[in-house]
Order: sequence, then C-alpha cells, then structure tokens
Amino acid sequence: MDLYEEAMNEAHSSASSARVSPLRVLVVDDTLANRMMFSVLLKKLGHSVIEAENGLDALEKYKNYRPDLVLMDLMMPVMDGYEAITQIRLLPSDRWVPIIILSALTEQKDMLRGFEVGADDYMPKPIQMEVLAAKLRSVNMSLTLQNRVIDGLRRTHAITNTVIDSIITIDERGTIQTANESTLWLFGYQEEELVGKNVKVLMPEPYHSQHDHYISRYQEEGDPRVIGQRRELTGKRKDGSTFPIDLSVTEVLLETGRMFVGVVRDITERKQIEAERQAQTERLQDYHDTAEAENQLACKVVERQMLRPSLSDPSVHCMVRPATNFSGDLVACSRCPDGRLYAMLSDATGHGLPAAMTVLPVVSLFYSLVRRGRELGEIVADINLQLCASMPPGRFVAVSFVMLDDAKKKGEVWNGGMPEMLLVNADGSIGHRFKSTHVPLGITEWDDSESTPEAFDWQNDCQIVMYSDGLVEATNAAGDMFGDKRLEQALASKPGPERFQAITEAMDAHLSGTPAHDDVSLIVLDCHAGR
Repeated sequence: MDLYEEAMNEAHSSASSARVSPLRVLVVDDTLANRMMFSVLLKKLGHSVIEAENGLDALEKYKNYRPDLVLMDLMMPVMDGYEAITQIRLLPSDRWVPIIILSALTEQKDMLRGFEVGADDYMPKPIQMEVLAAKLRSVNMSLTLQNRVIDGLRRTHAITNTVIDSIITIDERGTIQTANESTLWLFGYQEEELVGKNVKVLMPEPYHSQHDHYISRYQEEGDPRVIGQRRELTGKRKDGSTFPIDLSVTEVLLETGRMFVGVVRDITERKQIEAERQAQTERLQDYHDTAEAENQLACKVVERQMLRPSLSDPSVHCMVRPATNFSGDLVACSRCPDGRLYAMLSDATGHGLPAAMTVLPVVSLFYSLVRRGRELGEIVADINLQLCASMPPGRFVAVSFVMLDDAKKKGEVWNGGMPEMLLVNADGSIGHRFKSTHVPLGITEWDDSESTPEAFDWQNDCQIVMYSDGLVEATNAAGDMFGDKRLEQALASKPGPERFQAITEAMDAHLSGTPAHDDVSLIVLDCHAGR
C-alpha cells in the first residue's frame, strides 16, 4: 500500500468518525509528494487546501488567502519554515491562526526554536496520518469556538484551559475577565475569587501599588515597554507566598475597547537551577583560585630549589622546558671545593607537580654531597638510598651524572635509564657514546658495584652533551620526531661555543610552534684541555 492509499484510508476513517467544519488549510512543503499526500487527507476530511512550495510562497499565499490553519515544513529553499513563521506572526491579525510544524528535524532544540518563532504544535516526520487527523479535529474545534466568540471579546475557557501556562485576560481598568485553570492552580484561587477582581491581587509590592499607574500611562502615552515584551517579575499566591514568574502581555483591540492578555509561567525551577549553577560556578572559581595560589607557591619553591647560581658556571650551558607548569626534568651543576665540576640531569616518571616533587629531594642532596667533595659513585649511591626511602612504589628517576676534572683532563659518567651521553670532539664529531648501563634510581637498593661510574679522559677541547628523551622525541605537527640524526647534525653545524644554541634553534625550527608533549632538558658541558 503506497502513501496515498494509506492517507485515503485513514482520511476516510477519520472523516467517518467525526463531522467538522471545513477549514482553509495552507500546506507548505518543498516536496510535491508530501503536498499531494496532505492534500488528499485534508480534502477527504472536507477541508480546502492551498499549497506553497517554500516559505516566501507561503507568506504571499497567507496574505492573499488568509487560511484558518497552516501546516509548515521547516527545511525549504528560498525561505525556510522558521523565517516564514516569524514573518506570518508579524502580520496584523484579529484572530488566532494555528501553525503546526511537520518536519524531519526531531532534535529538542529544533522543536524549541519552532515554538519560539510562533508555532503552536510540532509533529516529527514521517507523519502518522491518524494523529494528524486527530490534531486537525482538535484545531477545528478551537477555531469554531473562536469564531463563535470573536464578537464577544474572545472570552472562553475552552481555548486556554488546555494550556500549561497561566493565561489571564483583563480589561482597560485591570479587572480580570477570565483566568484559565492553570492560573487557578498556580495562584491558589477559585475562579469566582479572581474574576471581577483587579489583577494586582496577584502581585506583591511594589508592583501591587504601581500596576494601575502602569495601565493608565500606557493608555495615555502608548508606552510599549510592557506590551509584547517578556519580563521576569514576582507573583503572589492567595496564601501570600511569592514566586518568580515570566510574564508576557498582548493587547487585543475590540470594538468595545481594549483587552490585555497576560501569559504567566512559573519559573521557580529555572531560577533554582540558575542559582545552583551560579553557586557551582562560584565554587569552581574558588577552587581554581585556591589551586592557582597553591601552584604559584609550589612554583616559587621549585624554582628556588632548581635555579642555583652554580648553573651560571661558564663551562655549563643548560635548559629545561616543562610540558606543563612544572617540570619532571631536573638539571643541576656545581663544583666541589677542589674545583671539579659535577653535573646531573634527571627525568622523573610523569609530568607536572607530582614529577617535580619527586626530584626535589634529589636536588638538595646532590648539592650537599658535591659541597662536601664526595666522589661520584658515593653521590649516586646516597641519592638512590634517599629516593628508595622517600618515593612511593612505581615512582623512579632516570638520572645521568658527569664529573669533569679539567686539571687532570679526566672525567666520570654514570647513566641510569637516560638517553646516551655524547662526548663531542672539537670538530663536532661524536668521540664516544655513554649508553645507559644501570637501572634508574629509586627502584631498589644496591651494592657499591652498581654505583661505580665509567671513567674517560680527553686530550683536546671537547664537550659532554646530556639530554632527556623529551628532546629527541619532540614531535612537530606532522608527527615527525626531532630524533638523534637532527641532534647530531646540529652538533656538527657549529663550533663548540655555539653548539648549545644550535641545538635549541634546531629543535624550535623543527617544532615550528607546536608544544612539546614531554619535558625537554639539555646540558652541554665544556671539557677544557688547556687548563
């Protein structure tokens, strides 16, 4: 059975069940098949049909034919349904012309937008013809009632009592003419207690005392600040309690005078939600401010621990770039009393403040041991003991150490879990690679053999390059890592005094503004042969 046959059968069934007054219905849809289907149904129900293929066409035919009902599609060329409804509602009218949206758009936001621009009902496609026929019967009855009372100030409860919102009509003196059931329930009155009373009975001060003045000023001066505008005010129940309301007022001009229609909605729940949201926002802001203050304090503590004057030693060139506010990488350099230079580069597990807190104990202990002239192996062993005692399970620190004795042109290295350290010759070539031969610190206690460093010496000026894996793994927007090759090319591109800058510039050029995903640290140490 095709759509036309289905529509015919349902229309026949609906027409048989109830006889209704004929309506002039404007059907707006850019699809010919849909218009034909609706026309079949409507004509079988005894109504006449005006067809429009887009919103602009609908607007012109609405002006020319003044239909009793509009069935409006939304997604159409030239002018969509939302704009067409908006324009129709702007036209002057002395009667209510219902608009029912028939659309494939089923999102709540689409429905709400339809009601906001002036639609009266919303049916999602595909349309259930039996439901549409039922809706048409309901609309027809409302329009029949409207026509019966159009010369009697349109006072009827039958139209308004099915509406959830409170609807109140008053005359030019502010006297209540009608109040629907929602009004009675909302304000706690019986109908006979409201009809004939001044509407200000529903208002607390200062609105209660000023309302008559508002009406008089509008009638004398035409002040439009109330008519057609939504306002948030306060309502007053019979028991004296107050509650927030949303009020919109419409003016109706009749032969016998003016009538004002007020639509009132209880917005207590909405206001509660807004208040809760505001309180939550304030709590989040307080939490943010507190966390930010704590972060600033932590930053100052970490900076004081890590930024030591000894890092400005002429033979030391170093940097640390954190991926977040705090770095889990650490660089430390200091000379012992006999002039030997010690350097340490560590990379704690994780990022941010937890990683920074992990390496803080290492800093103080490193500088303390160097000042006391301890040997490199002893420094490694003592730091490992400290970390094993202080760190929780699963936390450890990868560390590389260097000791340089320029007077003897000898040095020592110890690498536990860090990338290889490079001994770079004066011409930029790699003289030796010191790979990691030990486990990171803080995992387990060990004997003295595990902390024994590797010795080396040099005859000519050279440099030791230490770096974290964040350097070679720095990845640009294209997904390419900086890598060992680019690092060694940067080392070979410049003479010794410029190599540190050559590495940082090469990495920055590679990233091209893309933030590194890991902490990046680098130390370049000068090994002098002429001292």
